[in-house]
Amino acid sequence: MDLTNFSLLYPDAESQRAHYSGKDRPDIDADVVEQLGLGEMLDLKNSDLSDFFTTDPRVITYRMATFGDILANEALIKMLGDLIPVLSDVMELRRLEAEMAENHQDAAAFDRLSRQYAALTDAFEEADGYAWRSSLQGV
Repeated sequence: MDLTNFSLLYPDAESQRAHYSGKDRPDIDADVVEQLGLGEMLDLKNSDLSDFFTTDPRVITYRMATFGDILANEALIKMLGDLIPVLSDVMELRRLEAEMAENHQDAAAFDRLSRQYAALTDAFEEADGYAWRSSLQGV
């Protein structure tokens, strides 16, 4: 199985391209997200939650199946729960690294990023035994 373009959010590269081009995106902005309190539930550091909203039925069906697969596997839930803070730290360090370009703190940021990456790699190696049957095939 080729996982080069694998996504948990989009069933294929075409639907992802369409989404990023603005197609099938509802007219919901960050203000509406905040008014509904959704921003408090998911603190995204590098994008707005509304960036992920879609009206594409295939994308919605795919995301529901993905979420269903995750919920059906307790070991996967635990692994993702352990990895999410690490992934958030890695993304934040990348953002900081970009902001600190040509700064004396670059070395320290790279060191922190390297340590987080190592922790992430270790977690994936531990999770190598996790196996689940995906209902996404054919979606």
